[in-house]
Amino acid sequence: MKPTQTLSMNENERSEMVRRFVLAAANAARPIPVSDDLILVATEIAALQLTKEELRRELHHLAKLGFVRIAPRGAPPSRAQITLTPKGVDAVSRQQSAANKTALVALLEKHVGLELAITSTAISGALDCDEHLVHILAAELREDGIAVCWHQERGYFIAAIPAELEEACAALRSRAMRTLAVEAKLRHIPLPRLIDLLWLKGAME
Repeated sequence: MKPTQTLSMNENERSEMVRRFVLAAANAARPIPVSDDLILVATEIAALQLTKEELRRELHHLAKLGFVRIAPRGAPPSRAQITLTPKGVDAVSRQQSAANKTALVALLEKHVGLELAITSTAISGALDCDEHLVHILAAELREDGIAVCWHQERGYFIAAIPAELEEACAALRSRAMRTLAVEAKLRHIPLPRLIDLLWLKGAME
């Protein structure tokens, strides 16, 4: 019984890998539709060892889920044109974001402490992305609880000592207070009053 379960799990993992590969291939071709024949060639280069029938099955599965559009409808392999739907574009974007976050964590693990900080320019070069995305990913890692710190001159690093973490937290509080100060002015109430109202609202929820 156990070998059968293991085989099933491996098949599921392979199908998931193929679907991600198909979505990535269709995304790379945007806005031009990509033929299933070309996708099949790409899978061969990637050593996925996929048959035409398997590709057709995975394509129709993705179409059923709303990730891709196949034209003409019901076309056999070598004739179908594959286009990502908005849902498919969003799925690829989330996959890429997750991959970039994993890569950034791996990179920052080599830059622990201010002395080993790395600039956003160097990070963007290592991850092959723009610096704006680096800032977004760093913010997301903080939301995940990873102590990513930033120094204006030296760049990003992971806190190595409590003092570095405290300085990073102080910077976050400062930005938060500036934002609250703006809201207080818009509401025409003192900042302490706004903080009290937010605290009461949070306590009641």
